Amino acid sequence: MQLFFKFEPQLKRVLWGGKKIARFKRLDIPHNDVGESWEISGLTGHESIVTNGQMKGMSLRQVIALCGPQIVGQVNYGKFGDEFPLLIKIIDAHDQLSIQVHPNDDQAHSRGLTSGKSEMWYILQADPESTIISGFNRPTDRAEFEHLLAHGNIMSILAIHRSHAGDVFDLPARRIHSIGAGNLLVEIQEPSDITYRVFDFNRTDTNGNKRQLHTELAAGTIRFTDVVTGCNANVTSGNTVLLRSPKFRVCRQEISGSQALTLPHDSFLTATCISGYAEIAAHDGSQAITIAQGESLLIAACAKQVTITGEATLITASR
Repeated sequence: MQLFFKFEPQLKRVLWGGKKIARFKRLDIPHNDVGESWEISGLTGHESIVTNGQMKGMSLRQVIALCGPQIVGQVNYGKFGDEFPLLIKIIDAHDQLSIQVHPNDDQAHSRGLTSGKSEMWYILQADPESTIISGFNRPTDRAEFEHLLAHGNIMSILAIHRSHAGDVFDLPARRIHSIGAGNLLVEIQEPSDITYRVFDFNRTDTNGNKRQLHTELAAGTIRFTDVVTGCNANVTSGNTVLLRSPKFRVCRQEISGSQALTLPHDSFLTATCISGYAEIAAHDGSQAITIAQGESLLIAACAKQVTITGEATLITASR
């Protein structure tokens, strides 16, 4: 049974993307507009492809269909079936992203969608004046929100936070948000690609067309009492839980030398290396894999415990 899975990253070119992902992942590519690297994804049409081991060439969905609970754990498999329950990305905002919001599970289901979208961000790099928009700076309501939006004053009620390397932002579904220019971050989210754009700063594409907005859907989704005063934490050293929510558990693991790591009970673990280099081995030494800055991998639930050796920092996630 294969325990460790690396995948071909899916690089997404967008109008707000830049060059930081290529530098961070040490990729030699000609593009200067890469905004996202989908590291581990089971979403239909965006499925990660295994690049190592006996399952090389298979999609993540095919791996889960073949091995089921051994990959994701019994409870996750019973709830999600062949769908991988997380989506792991690296995001480079060379320019400001749109102001947006995502529905929760109940709202998504009522609209015929599979899943809502809660997410979290861990800031890897931030330019000196970079910001994150998360929530409101005071309570509001739908009528005021729509009035301000119609008159171009929506920014006046949004909570704008200066961002720094190590900042942790929790973005539960229904929270209005945006990534500001100059941020490079790891995103852990539910496996959904549904986004309702509220405002896109009147930008146009190369053909002069504005991107579609979803004003009515967004207004019916946003939690208008969602006041946010800052990031959840700033963590730049040590081993700690960055965020624990009903949707995922995200940790920072700082490796120096050799240490054992126990997987969450009956669950998989993803690992994204944000600095350094390490080897991850099965507890019995039967399998091993390396991970370096900018790489991500999936550790199967049946591994239960691994030994990590090297000098590296990992962002890990489980469901």
